[in-house]
Amino acid sequence: MPLAIGVREGEDFYVGNDKFLLEEIVSETNFKLVHCTPAMNYQFRVTDQQMTEVMPNVKVGVGLKGTMNMVRVLIDAPKNLKILRGELYREEHGSK
Repeated sequence: MPLAIGVREGEDFYVGNDKFLLEEIVSETNFKLVHCTPAMNYQFRVTDQQMTEVMPNVKVGVGLKGTMNMVRVLIDAPKNLKILRGELYREEHGSK
């Protein structure tokens, strides 16, 4: 069962040590997500039509009750990968 988190435009979250940035909310059911890696940034268009694979064995989708200010991001990942909001990840890892 996927985890659902509310994310605003410009906010980030981590799956394991991989950073994801919500770049743009296009509509309540459509947003642009960036997977930020040291080598390159990968952009994904995520809609309510299907889950999108953003990493091996990690998929994201659109949850219910999104708005133009915040979307519900569904994250389906293996249980051994920790999922954290950006601010919690930075607190835990001592970075800004």
